[in-house]
Amino acid sequence: DLHEKIIGFYAGFDDITEKMRKAEEDEYNSTHDMLTGLFNRESFFQKADAVIRNDSDTERLMLCFNIKNFKLVNDIFGSSYGDEILKFQGDFLNHIKGDDTLCGRISGDRFAVLIRKEFFSPKIADDNNVLIQEFTSKLNYRLHIFIGVYEITGISENSSVMFDKAELAIRNVGENYNRSVFIFNSNFLSQVMHDKNILGTFQTALADNQFKVYLQPQVRSSDEKVIGAEALVRWHTPAGEIIYPAEFLDVLEKTGFLYKLDKFIWIEAAKILEKWQNEGIDYYIAV
Repeated sequence: DLHEKIIGFYAGFDDITEKMRKAEEDEYNSTHDMLTGLFNRESFFQKADAVIRNDSDTERLMLCFNIKNFKLVNDIFGSSYGDEILKFQGDFLNHIKGDDTLCGRISGDRFAVLIRKEFFSPKIADDNNVLIQEFTSKLNYRLHIFIGVYEITGISENSSVMFDKAELAIRNVGENYNRSVFIFNSNFLSQVMHDKNILGTFQTALADNQFKVYLQPQVRSSDEKVIGAEALVRWHTPAGEIIYPAEFLDVLEKTGFLYKLDKFIWIEAAKILEKWQNEGIDYYIAV
């Protein structure tokens, strides 16, 4: 009152429950993948960096999970069914045990897991493959999970680089379904540089006729007479080096460029056959 004596109290209340709920929802949406409920790419790498940095003495692995041939599921059966498979995979990863295991969906069918080394075993891959094949059994279409593993040996790298190395371990596995777990080693980087060099020079080499057709005679066993030949290819570089098919055919095949070399060899073989016909030589060429 006027004499500064307390004569009563009052309180005002605002119900901010809905505001808090909305704020929590917005925060969750900004850090999580809406389809699977796992951390999204940015949030996963932020949290992984923090875990690795704050507990550098604990041995950990960075894992990359890839659903082989997943793109064809979307193309053949539709994106709705593809989404169901991604949700299934997210649920599986959420149940991987570990005190501080982190799981994230990085892109498409690529998932990342940061896990203590002691908690990981190839059985995780086996269980994952059994369950996802049961889940998709009605499709009569085989899906397979490949896991790339990068063992973290220091904190100098960002977790995104660690994931790239784990992914690199499974990038070139092709149709090798006998294994599910592939461990990164430094040889993968050398292979990537080799592949990039092949692809970077292939188009120019093709235009400059650096690829040459070699003919391996085919002989009839009954009279040892030459009846034709098989077309082989060698790459003659400007530096005078001869590159054999084992160095470049696989690279061209897995990147979709092999058809260009096929077409070139067909044309060259046809030119040789034309020349032989003009000279009265009756040989065939197997391409």
